[in-house]
Amino acid sequence: KQDESILEDVWTLLRAGRREEACDLCRSAGQPWRAATLCPFGGLDLFPSFKAMVKNGKNRTLQAIELESGIGHQWRLWKWATYCASERIAEQDGGKYETAVYAAQCSNLKRILPICTDWESACWAMANSWLDVQVDLELVRLQPGGTDQFKSYEDAIDRSPGRGDGVPPPTVGPENWPLQVLNQQPRHLSSLLQKLHSSDSVHEGVTRGCKEQHRKIEVRASSLENALLTFGTEIAFLHT
Repeated sequence: KQDESILEDVWTLLRAGRREEACDLCRSAGQPWRAATLCPFGGLDLFPSFKAMVKNGKNRTLQAIELESGIGHQWRLWKWATYCASERIAEQDGGKYETAVYAAQCSNLKRILPICTDWESACWAMANSWLDVQVDLELVRLQPGGTDQFKSYEDAIDRSPGRGDGVPPPTVGPENWPLQVLNQQPRHLSSLLQKLHSSDSVHEGVTRGCKEQHRKIEVRASSLENALLTFGTEIAFLHT
């Protein structure tokens, strides 16, 4: 229970963008290893570039591994590891906040959304997840043959039943990241709203809140359309 209470606070801090404070909380609670999972490359520079490693005091061995293995190799390995952790904890009925903390590191939406009880939290989760995946995809494109690999990811999504929360094959490893979570991400605003409306992993409070916000958007859009129509009519009248 104590761990879950700490992880609830960690989750709150991560949602607020206060990752450094979340790491400090883990260290003060005697869990430095958990802080290391939040900042795996030794600081708030999450991308393991050579420059960030030097600044964060990482040893030359890690620097050499990153340089020799290719751009973003350790990044993909970390993402894949946190994905596996979030899946394993969820499958073993572990703590919901521990699952969500790991899932948030790897855009594993189906393990994040159940903990979001209001539409603001759910929208944050989906938008943050989508943004992180865009970084992952850009790293894919930077790899030799990355354009072809990205195209294969797109094809895999198109072949997925329902094109929503499909589970990737268990043999997919870190070299294929972010294929594991790609089909969970909203492609545009309408698909984000649809996911919040209908996904099985979304809390009923989120669904209600989303429907209300959707209704407000439609009312505002209708008001704007009427205003533009009136404006256009007046302009046409003035030119007749």
